[in-house]
Amino acid sequence: MRLSARFARRFASLAVAALLAPLAARSAPGASPTPAPTWGLWRYAPPEGQLTEGEGMRSWQTVSGRSFCQLGLYLAVAGGGDPRGDFVAEWEGIGRSRGSNPPWPEPSRTAAPNGWTRLEAEREETNAASGTFRVRQVTFSGHGRRMTAVALWNDGALFEARVRAFLASLVPLLPADAGRAAPAAPSRPAPDAAVPANAGAPPALTAQTWYKTIANYSHWGFNLSLPEVRKLSGQGYVRRTWRFGEDGRYRYRLEVWSMNDRPKELSGIEETGRWRRDGDRIVVEPERAVAFVEERQSRRRLGERPTKTGPTVYGVKMHYLSGMGAWYLVLAPVDGRPTDREGSFDDHPSFPGAYLYGPPPKVGA
Repeated sequence: MRLSARFARRFASLAVAALLAPLAARSAPGASPTPAPTWGLWRYAPPEGQLTEGEGMRSWQTVSGRSFCQLGLYLAVAGGGDPRGDFVAEWEGIGRSRGSNPPWPEPSRTAAPNGWTRLEAEREETNAASGTFRVRQVTFSGHGRRMTAVALWNDGALFEARVRAFLASLVPLLPADAGRAAPAAPSRPAPDAAVPANAGAPPALTAQTWYKTIANYSHWGFNLSLPEVRKLSGQGYVRRTWRFGEDGRYRYRLEVWSMNDRPKELSGIEETGRWRRDGDRIVVEPERAVAFVEERQSRRRLGERPTKTGPTVYGVKMHYLSGMGAWYLVLAPVDGRPTDREGSFDDHPSFPGAYLYGPPPKVGA
């Protein structure tokens, strides 16, 4: 089974580095946990530990001397239709990042709420960086999806009860498209027909936040409007992002920063609403759209006002850029006109009437 690029991305900020963190990361004493929050298709009881969030993952980490505990949740992605196969795919993909090797453990299997199947297994693992520790994985399979929680700990006296309580609290929610006729991979756009053998599978539409960042010294593939060019005079960037949730909601954000024009502020557009798949198209239906000004460091909102927007139907596909070594999301308005939220098309030579969005930028980008 080939390791997908999704697993390498989503576990890189979790595994070995977190297990070796030299500083204790304990929750503030007396803090009141938030009751039964939801995230994506998860409902869970938040555990103790320092919260870290990445693309498609959320983790809580505690390190005390040589003892550690790490609890992680991962957003749902398209499943293969076989619960045991989904469990193995998750263990293989996530486990490779911590040095896990086959044979993979055989999971128990039980019925879970909202039409899901729960698979669970635990074993001891060892690697050079972290020594010996326990790993327990819970994977929910159903509705054409799979999603996983992973616990790693090396001190049963300190952390066993915390691990058990967290995993017992997990409840998979009912997807918004449950009950409708849906393809086996409802959130994964079709890739181009011919891609390099080493490209791996394209990521799910809901697996990450999709980015387009343009600096003033690199306008290739993007037509900045005159106001944007003026604002970027000297140095700055324009960044667009989409986040499509498994719960049928989306968040779009455009932010602009200039070193010369109010460098301590960000300005832009933020839009939220509902989205749905329709074959090889997606439909976005805004519920709220504002133009905003924020403090750049704290992201504190300084002001906002309603801005123009409207429903849009996009043709959607995945395109692998060999030069970048990554999959890109192509969104092409079916009416052929630029949208109010995104402005002028990106003018990629292969997709002249579309917008291209790539993986999250590297740290420091």
